[in-house]
Amino acid sequence: MVSGKSTNPLDAFAGGPEMKIRGQTVIDAYQRIYQNIEKKGNGCWDWTGAIRSPNKPYGRLTIGSRADGSRRQIGAHQFSYMTFVGPIPDGMAVCHHCDNPRCVNPTHLFLGTWKDNADDRDRKGRNKAPPTYTGESAPWTKLTDSQIEEIKLSQLSSREAAKKYGVHDSYIRQLRRGVRRIPEAPAKQDGGHD
Repeated sequence: MVSGKSTNPLDAFAGGPEMKIRGQTVIDAYQRIYQNIEKKGNGCWDWTGAIRSPNKPYGRLTIGSRADGSRRQIGAHQFSYMTFVGPIPDGMAVCHHCDNPRCVNPTHLFLGTWKDNADDRDRKGRNKAPPTYTGESAPWTKLTDSQIEEIKLSQLSSREAAKKYGVHDSYIRQLRRGVRRIPEAPAKQDGGHD
């Protein structure tokens, strides 16, 4: 406790880990978790409530009170850990054994430093950069490299070329100026070495 305040947000609720919803009703923390999960065959308890974002689907919920200024967002997995296991020490993160960001099953959660969490992610290969696409290998490309070369050498106006290839005339002008996609360089020969 610092200045008489606990660092565990669940301690703010009298009579145990309880939660105020919109300042009207008090819901037990266990009930709050159980009413927002879907149990999976692999043992995961997938959070069915709000999530952080589609790219980072960690469960989120609001805890605390507006009246005393303790109201804040918290990760559902952190809330579950605090409810079933205990407080999260300063500087520690709640990590997933199962690597499922929606999971709030306390048996799938463990404490580690932020570095431990990052090392775990890297060890499991979950820190791979998204693929980069160049030239016609990009799934959204409309023109092949040979079509781009034809356009650059063509005597057609931008408007005529755009109509022929099904793209906007400003795109044709950008291709001709070299502002847009440059065709991929041919693969290098290895010099005949085996």
